[in-house]
Amino acid sequence: MSIDSSGRPRIVLTQNNEEILKQVSEVLLHFGVHCTIKFIKTKNRVHETNGRIVRDGDGHWRLTVSDITSIGNFVRSIDSVVDYK
Repeated sequence: MSIDSSGRPRIVLTQNNEEILKQVSEVLLHFGVHCTIKFIKTKNRVHETNGRIVRDGDGHWRLTVSDITSIGNFVRSIDSVVDYK
């Protein structure tokens, strides 16, 4: 969970694959959690990783839960505490 620039809480998940976020969105809807999915453009950057030249993609997909009712439903329905990694 994070706080946006206007001070409101929101839950954000980023992913390169839009289909995965659509599936997550469908599951969240079963818990009464409404969200939006948008494509976020990024600058095309080139960097070196493990001795190889890598070009970043054009952007990524972002799923956002921002309304207070959905955030409450998320907190009540989905356990986000991880006991191990």
